Amino acid sequence: SAGRKEAELARAGYEEAVERGDGDEQARWANQVGHIFKEMGQYVEALKWFRKDYEISTKRKRDGDASLPANLMPTCQSMGEIYFRLNDFDQALIYQVRCFTPLLRSSVLRNCQGSIQITPSPYYNNCSLCV
Repeated sequence: SAGRKEAELARAGYEEAVERGDGDEQARWANQVGHIFKEMGQYVEALKWFRKDYEISTKRKRDGDASLPANLMPTCQSMGEIYFRLNDFDQALIYQVRCFTPLLRSSVLRNCQGSIQITPSPYYNNCSLCV
């Protein structure tokens, strides 16, 4: 199937990044493989790849900050969605909360006046703020 072929190509990209020792590319390819499996409805396999992305990315420091990198917001949201689909609601909630952690630390919230409304975003898969 087309999804299987896409997954194999993405896995090959991941393996090449591993051979080069390129953590950024490893994380990017692992995320891509996860999305392909998610779209195919293979949630356990998708979760395996999203976890790889998460583990690789959290080992790296971004801008000298050991906190969760902002680029993990979509990964955490995807992991939360997968756990939800697998009926593991506790883990789903944990990753949905992690999805918002970078926003809670950002200047976006410090500069807010009034209420905060969480709204869908095509960029962060439901992980954005509309103030």
